[in-house]
Amino acid sequence: MDRELAEALPYLPQLPLSDLAAARAGFAELVAQAPPFDRSGVRVEDRTVPGPQGAPDVVVRIFTHSMRTGTDTPVWHW
Repeated sequence: MDRELAEALPYLPQLPLSDLAAARAGFAELVAQAPPFDRSGVRVEDRTVPGPQGAPDVVVRIFTHSMRTGTDTPVWHW
C-alpha cells in the first residue's frame, strides 16, 4: 500500500466487515454525506470488457480531461 494512503487509514471510520450488510449500509451513509463530485472539465465514459470465461462482462469507468490532447496521459487503475 502507498505510504501516504496508509497514513490516512487511522482517520477513516471503521466499518464492520464481519457484517457485510452493515458495512454496505455504513459505506452508503458515508457516501451520502460527501459533497457532490465536481465533474466539470471531466468526461466520464462507461465501457464493458470481457470477464473471465463463463463470467459476465466487467464495467469499466473511464475519466478523461475534456481538453485532453495527445495520447500520453496518466492513468489510475483501481
